[in-house]
Amino acid sequence: VGWNVAIILGMAITSFFAPYIIKTISDRHYQLELKGHGNILTTLAFLGTIFIKALILFVIGLILFWIPILNIIFFYFAFYYLFHKMLVSDVSSEINSRNEKKIIKKRFANKIRGHSFILYLLNNIPIVGFLIQTYSIIYMSHFYLRETKKLRGESS
Repeated sequence: VGWNVAIILGMAITSFFAPYIIKTISDRHYQLELKGHGNILTTLAFLGTIFIKALILFVIGLILFWIPILNIIFFYFAFYYLFHKMLVSDVSSEINSRNEKKIIKKRFANKIRGHSFILYLLNNIPIVGFLIQTYSIIYMSHFYLRETKKLRGESS
């Protein structure tokens, strides 16, 4: 649990630098206009709902604490849920408009989950987990920027 809390805290700290990272990647490789959406209130409300849902998953995990395999699955699922939602919302809200975010989410939901799951597994490797936080944002930024460029190319 402590390691997963460290991953989530590291992701929260890294998310403060995400706008600069994403802008640099966009300027160097994609030359896309970043149409970020949301403000501090909508972001805090979104994060509040994410944390409430994760708390519910933790409570279910505590109820299932005495069942050997299920307790590990639910705890890891709760932390993965937090990691995935924070990473995806941080990157997509900086790059896409609300409409573009919905379209990309609808088209590539499984791919996005797969990428974030692999990044989450890499974050659970003890030494790598501290070093890969920024890489997670860079990797997802490239994915979202590439798909946004295709999407905007289709619409023009």
